[in-house]
Formats: sequence, structure tokens, C-alpha cells
Amino acid sequence: MSGAAPQTRGLIGFLDALRDGQVVVGWAADPRDPAARPVIRLMRGLEVLAECTADVARDDGNPGFRLRAPVPLAPEDFLEGRVRVRALLPGHHAATTLAMTRRMREQLESAAGWEPTTQAAPPAAPRPAPAVQEPEPPQATPEPDLPEPTGPQPTSPQSIGPEPAGPQAARPEPAAPEPAALPVSAATWSAPGWVPRPPAPGERPKPAVAPVPPPTPDTHSPVSTAPVAPPTGAPSAATPPPDIGPDPEPPLPAPLAAMNALARLAEAVHRPVLHLLVPVRGSVLGGVASPGLAALEALAAARPLLARDWVPLRHAFARQPQPATLWRLDGASLTVEGCVALLTTLLAVLQLRHPKAGDHLLRAAGLLARADLVALPRRDVSPGAGGPEAGPARREAFLGVSVAETEPALPAELFADLPAPRATGPALPGLEAWSTEAAPLPWRVVVLAEPGLGGSDGPARIGWWLRRMVAECVLSEALHIARPEAALGLQPDLVLTLAAEPR
Repeated sequence: MSGAAPQTRGLIGFLDALRDGQVVVGWAADPRDPAARPVIRLMRGLEVLAECTADVARDDGNPGFRLRAPVPLAPEDFLEGRVRVRALLPGHHAATTLAMTRRMREQLESAAGWEPTTQAAPPAAPRPAPAVQEPEPPQATPEPDLPEPTGPQPTSPQSIGPEPAGPQAARPEPAAPEPAALPVSAATWSAPGWVPRPPAPGERPKPAVAPVPPPTPDTHSPVSTAPVAPPTGAPSAATPPPDIGPDPEPPLPAPLAAMNALARLAEAVHRPVLHLLVPVRGSVLGGVASPGLAALEALAAARPLLARDWVPLRHAFARQPQPATLWRLDGASLTVEGCVALLTTLLAVLQLRHPKAGDHLLRAAGLLARADLVALPRRDVSPGAGGPEAGPARREAFLGVSVAETEPALPAELFADLPAPRATGPALPGLEAWSTEAAPLPWRVVVLAEPGLGGSDGPARIGWWLRRMVAECVLSEALHIARPEAALGLQPDLVLTLAAEPR
């Protein structure tokens, strides 16, 4: 039995062309396993616009793909980075952003009317041959004739572009790029509140919705307790994010880097954020949880913004009566009991931070208390289980004894007296939006999770509960590539980040 952590699988590949404005052609491969077929995703901000598998045969032997976008794409979408194509292996969290080939970039630049940026530098002029001189009597040791450099010379950060003409020409200071203002309209949104696609060249921009200014911060209860109306049309436009400058601290590993970037921008616009790191079973039961900190927790504790909004899940899990039941047999995935323990801890933290919302939080806690997990019957969730037609279940073995994995059979009918959650916006992979009238918490909550942690497909996922507990809930499993301004553009009452502790 090996306890080694799985290694990150890096992929290789390129984008070859954009055909008919909607079909992206390219290839992606795993250098370790030529038979692997990566999953290809077309991303716009936090949205997954389209997805396919790299299973098209190519002459070079690499697995190719033809990914069709649901909407027309402009060349500027790729050139300005508004859309990206990412490749990942099933079961792996690490994803690779595929770059364009030089030929594709030249074609897109030509179609967009851009100046070409991929031209090779002109070759250096050949040095003239030194004139032959008659030898003279040695009078002094001559200076050595050093060859002049013929390659490109290093430039300082200030010297971007060609040198000004003339020896006395002043060097202009580079102007700081200004963020582009994006028009907001109901037609350009593909999900509630997410950053829209700018209009293509020649397209008439649609009228923008008046932006909603951020609320005045309340030092006692920054979370609004006013009911939030479900979105019926175009959401409010986001206030342009302030210029918070570069992070002066050393870089952080994933996922702390994404959490820290979100925390810095959220502080500037006065939006509350909480960070949750789901621990693995070994770090809690192995005596590591108290009093020491895990590696990522120690790094987070050194950053004031992260430490202030950190939810101590490892210590809360260690205090549970039966902490071993909070994980599945893999020791990393949460069970239904584990998700309930996570939400119980979250509600307790919210109760301390926002005492004015105590009545709403007590109603949400009562919703959790309805699920009497001990009294409920249990169902088999072992891999392969699913009835006689699904074949025999594959059982995990412990000391030679077959072990069945079960969980409480918690039905959705348990909340039949509550308003049913209503999905809003189109169904996109990795992105969900739910609206529930008269929910216990009249807030709009945004959850940015690592792949595999969000979602609402069952009671072991945080989204299954939140879509019944909050007025509006947006779930995205794109924490590792999330742009903070995209999430904060929803004007949320609370942002939750959800990551997993490495094994």
C-alpha cells in the first residue's frame, strides 16, 4: 500500500486554427501516455463554453480535436485572452492552457487588422572586413580587437520598442494600460453575472445597464440581510475593479494564490470572503491537527488577508465525535457526514462574524438539523454499485476483509415544504446558478471551488445544501483559473472559496 501523492501530469499541445468563427482545431497529448485522450475545454472567464475529447486522428499521430463554440468567436477573443482553451486528463485537477501556433496567430492578427507581432527580427548587418595594414615596428601593446555583438541586445524594462531616432531623443515612459470597459446587456450574458463577450468588430454595442455602486460597508454586519430577488433579466453591471497593484509578498502555491488574489480585491470593494480548505483524513486522525498547522495553513497564517478569513476546518473536524466517518474510503472525499460538519462549522463562523443575521442563521442551522443522519437508512455507494443490471460492486478490502462503503439515504423530499430551488441561466459544465425564494439566508453566495469539490449533485457536495439555504447561489469549479473581478461582478453578499488539502 503506497502513500505517495500522485504526480502532476503535464500535457502538451497547440491550437492550429479557428475555422468559420466557431470551430477551434488543435491537438493535445500526454507525453507519458500516448494512448491518453485529454478533455478539451473552451473557457471564457469562469465559464466553460464547450467541451470535447481529443480523439481525432491526425497525420502526426497526436490526438486532435475540433471544438465547436456555442457562439461565434472573434479573432480578438483569442488575441486579447478573453477566451482560452485548456486541456486536462480525467481525474486530474491540473490543466494546461494551449497556446496558438505562429501560423494561427498570424492569421488571426491579419483578420483583426492588427500589426503583426510574430515577424522575425531582421538579420544583423555583416561586419565589414578589417582593412589590411602594413606591419609597423612595435611601439606599444595594441588594444585587443574585441568582436562586436551580433545577436539581440538585452533591453531594460523601460526600453520597450525601437529606440527613438536621434542621440538626444528623450525616452518616453510607457503608459499604463487602462482596463477595457465591457458593455453589459441581457443578450451577451451566458450565465447570471458573469463577464460578457465584447462586441465583434462592426457589431453595434448594446445599451449598457447602469452600474450598481457597492454598498456602504457595515463594520458590524457586512453581509446584507435584505431579500435578494432572483435574476429576471440582465444582472447589474460590475463596478470596475480598483487598481490594487502587485502583491508585494512572495508568490504563493495553488490554491492559496487564487484565494489571496480574490481576498485583496474583495477587501478593496468591501465584500466578505471566507476560505475553506478541506483536510484529508490522515492530517486529522494522525495527530497533526493540533496544535501544529498544515503546510498550506502555515502559509495562509503568514498572510493577514488569508488568516483573517480562514475557516479552521481541520480543528473543527478533529473535535467531531466520530471524525473517521467524515471521509470516504479514499481518505480525501467528504461523506454526507463530512459535508454536514463543514456546513455546521461555516454557520458557526458566520454567527460570530455577523451577529445581526442570527435569526437567518438559526433557520439555516435548523435545516441541517432536519437531516437526522443516524436515524436514516444507509445506501451502498461502493464503486460499481447500482443494482443487478450494473454488475457486481467492487469492494474495497481492509486486512483481507471486503468493506462496503455506505452513506445515509438522505432524500430531497426531506425539504418538500420549502421552495424548490430553481436553476437560472444555461447549464454549463462546472458552473451552476440557483435561485430559491424565501430561503433561510436571503443572500447571494458565490462559491469558487477546485475541480471536484463544488456542484450540487448529492448531499456530499456543498452546493446540494447551499441551493436550499441561500436566496441565490452560484457554484463554479474554477478556483484555479478564476478572475476575482468576474466573481465579484455578481455583487455577492458572501464569497466562499473551497480547496482541498494535498494528500
